[in-house]
Amino acid sequence: MVSKQKPGLILKSPTVDRRLQGFLFFCCGIFAVLVFRLWTIQIYHHEEFLEKAEHNITRILPIKAKRGRILDRNGKILAHDIDYYDLYMPIRVQKGQVKPSAQESLMLLSQLIDVPYKTLEARYLEMRTNPHRKFEGTIQVCVAKDISFEKVVAILERQTEFPQEAMVFPVAVPVRHYPYNDAASHILGYVAEVSARELKLERYQGYRQGDKVGKDGIEYVYEPYLRGRDGKIGVFVDKFEIQRGRPFEMELPVQGNDIVLNLDIDLQMATENILGASRGVIVVSDPRDNTILAMASSPRFNPNTFSQEYHQLLADPHKPLYHRAIKTAYIPGSIIKVFEAFAILDGLNISENAREYCNGGYAPPGIRRVWHCWKRTGHGPMNMVDAIKHSCDVYFYKMGMRLTIDGMNDYARQFGLNRKTGIDLKGEMYAPFPTRSRSWTGGDTMNASIGQGKVSLTPIQVNTALSAIANGGTLYAPRVAHQIVSATGDVVAVMDPVVSGQIEASTRAWNAVRKGMWEVVNSWGTAWRLKQDSKLLKEKKIEVMGKTGSAEVIKNYPTNALFVCYAPSENPEIAVTIILEFAGHGGEFAVPPAQAVLETYFRDKDSNPIVLNATSEPATQRKTEL
Repeated sequence: MVSKQKPGLILKSPTVDRRLQGFLFFCCGIFAVLVFRLWTIQIYHHEEFLEKAEHNITRILPIKAKRGRILDRNGKILAHDIDYYDLYMPIRVQKGQVKPSAQESLMLLSQLIDVPYKTLEARYLEMRTNPHRKFEGTIQVCVAKDISFEKVVAILERQTEFPQEAMVFPVAVPVRHYPYNDAASHILGYVAEVSARELKLERYQGYRQGDKVGKDGIEYVYEPYLRGRDGKIGVFVDKFEIQRGRPFEMELPVQGNDIVLNLDIDLQMATENILGASRGVIVVSDPRDNTILAMASSPRFNPNTFSQEYHQLLADPHKPLYHRAIKTAYIPGSIIKVFEAFAILDGLNISENAREYCNGGYAPPGIRRVWHCWKRTGHGPMNMVDAIKHSCDVYFYKMGMRLTIDGMNDYARQFGLNRKTGIDLKGEMYAPFPTRSRSWTGGDTMNASIGQGKVSLTPIQVNTALSAIANGGTLYAPRVAHQIVSATGDVVAVMDPVVSGQIEASTRAWNAVRKGMWEVVNSWGTAWRLKQDSKLLKEKKIEVMGKTGSAEVIKNYPTNALFVCYAPSENPEIAVTIILEFAGHGGEFAVPPAQAVLETYFRDKDSNPIVLNATSEPATQRKTEL
């Protein structure tokens, strides 16, 4: 019997029920996933996605800080930063070709800054593959550097003519400037971009490629103080990387510290003019603490044009990049005799009145060769004072053979002639004072006794030892820098005098050496011209102590001319070392420049006293245009 279903009644099926439940569960799962995903986007990853969204429309751009200034002892500016401008454009390149909008911008820019279009285009294409030259987080690249303010004004006046998607933007960049051009260039040094090799060094941690750093001189040694702290600025940009609206955030850059030098730029320029085109060195210091007042090295270079002239300077046979005062070891000639005199008088316990006869030559026992005095006819009987006054070679030959090279070396060590002086400049060199070796001969000792042969000293070594004689026996490390001052005028650090040694000598040795140096200048010695020719020194009754030297470097060539002196004889306040390459006899050629330096110093000292300022005028903080 078949049952009949009532109309409108649907029988429940287990299969249909399970399908419906599965579908509902699937929908609920999809909904849960969507809700979870929405939660992660809106809440859990909110900060991350907000940052990415903001990055699409914001850029953080650096603002370069100015380096600190370098000033002389009277506050005159020797180096400072002035604003030039780098020009930036968004990248508009497709398949290695510049897009028409960028071409139009580059052509207009070429006219405004007077740079060939091809040059700008080549740089534009090159820079797009160099991420180091990009702004942080932006695709704008530098197309021109070091543009003057006048040209930037011309660009801004016609900025509406540039295509919107290839707009040109000037960015102020500090450029180092040296107002006195090549004056004191070896002392100041120069700046250039940090190299990839330098960026790996601990010294340059925190620097980025493109940053300017000191490469030599004061710029290098005091780089950590001179360097400022860069600022930053936040801007909104559109899809073409064009800035829209005003900046939303800015951190001002902090200018670097100023370095105040012991150097007097007027005296420095005077010494350089006195030196002229002659190859050589003039070092001027205050012997009371060996602070450097002037240090001229010729030939020189101009740090303002250094980058353009680098290869020419490098190829110059006269080596204008070489700082002769600290990087060249010269044969000292007879100026070594004033230092050797202490060794003779105290080391051999010789009386200052003991005499040796000079007949114009000396042949030591066991050596067949005759060693001639510079005065072939001889000086006759000589004591220590006479030997210094007349620079008698025979006297020092005889005493040197008795002293031996070991005795000379002991006293050279006292005067710091066997080591670096520790001057606060980069690249100081020295030649070790000779010592006895298997190959050492009596002839070597004879040569060393008059400052020839294997003896060589840097001008700064000589001047440091000379200052020790002038001040009574204290060796000071020479110092160029005096103090570091912040941009607000606060003293950050002071470079106090550093004692590097003490001369141990008897009173009679001091008296004999000083009397000999006095007679060199004031009693018809080898530097008699200085007193006789100087009206100013006579009028002021300033007595000068000195010693001449003539060093043979190349046979049959003129000798190097040398002269060291200090003044006044009582309470000295200036020490001078002069070396002129291949000039001739020291008494004839090195004494007149020394006279000119002394006259300049004492003349200017009365009319414009050299006073070392305790502080400098606060540096002007950089103003940033928004």
